[in-house]
Amino acid sequence: MALFDDGGVLKGIRIVTDSRPEYRTDTADANLRKRADAYLFGGLMAARHGIEPARDCVSLPAAEGESAVGELFVKQSCELADASRGRKVVVRANYFRKTGQSGVNPQLPTQLTQGQFESSARLDISASPP
Repeated sequence: MALFDDGGVLKGIRIVTDSRPEYRTDTADANLRKRADAYLFGGLMAARHGIEPARDCVSLPAAEGESAVGELFVKQSCELADASRGRKVVVRANYFRKTGQSGVNPQLPTQLTQGQFESSARLDISASPP
């Protein structure tokens, strides 16, 4: 997505992974695998733009009701102001269960659920103010 100011000048770009809405009926195992890996795009973009996790990233705490998928909980925000190139790079990556989501069917605990997780990444690159 291109981000323009009121004068029609390009000020940035935004890339967001496809969240694959819950109402889709054509979700297959292969698509779930791709969706589960969506958060990995954040790490790729961070590395591509010179973001160093120890310096530029923070792990955000789980909000009420959010939980890990298995043993993995990712809610990361990274930001780098690149003055030499006149830009700001922001990367967000998420992989967790949202409030009300579960890995098992609450009515039938022996049955696993499918697709009940948030896996996403977002990249924003914008011009830094002078």
